Amino acid sequence: ISALTLTNIPTHDYGSGAEAVISATRGWPRVCTFYEARLWFAGLKGRPQTILGSKTNDFYNFDAGTGLADEALYDTLDTDQINPIVNIFPGRQLQVFTEGGEFSNTSSPITPADSSWTRHTNYGSKSNVRPDTMDGSTLYIDRSGRNLREFIFSFTEDAYTSQSSSTLAYDIINAPVDLTTVRGTEEDISNFVLLVKGDGTMAVLNTLRIEEVDG
Repeated sequence: ISALTLTNIPTHDYGSGAEAVISATRGWPRVCTFYEARLWFAGLKGRPQTILGSKTNDFYNFDAGTGLADEALYDTLDTDQINPIVNIFPGRQLQVFTEGGEFSNTSSPITPADSSWTRHTNYGSKSNVRPDTMDGSTLYIDRSGRNLREFIFSFTEDAYTSQSSSTLAYDIINAPVDLTTVRGTEEDISNFVLLVKGDGTMAVLNTLRIEEVDG
């Protein structure tokens, strides 16, 4: 393990001149992921609604240059309230989960000239529990800490929805601290979602979408 050396970090005027948005002074990204051959950072302490995307196939270089298709991105969610980003996830689209809503980038591919963030639902996401994917949906814990939700595209709505997967067992989910999935095999087709709770116990969802099974 060694320290990363990032180059061409974007700057922002915090009132005392332009400063790098990633530093010991301004803080570090709280979440990251890889998507479309870029490294993405979000959840910056001083810029909580900002998303950074590296140059294509040059993961530690954040040079925005002149905005060419392979150069870095510096996006900020345009919302009517402060929405700190708590998770970023490479689903069917690049997805961002904030304290107040769920977003995706509807551009394909994402480039500096074509990067469009759309808010789909407004449940908010619990920080420090990374989403996971199962059967084409992104599973996340909403900000209440009591609901496991499926962020999935609905063709009838032409947008993502956030259906609760835990309505029938609302009482057994309380402040999860981690989430993971175990996918079915040829011998056992069941899929399991494991929710580790703060008291050391675990809630387990048995799910198989094609058979409409949720237990």
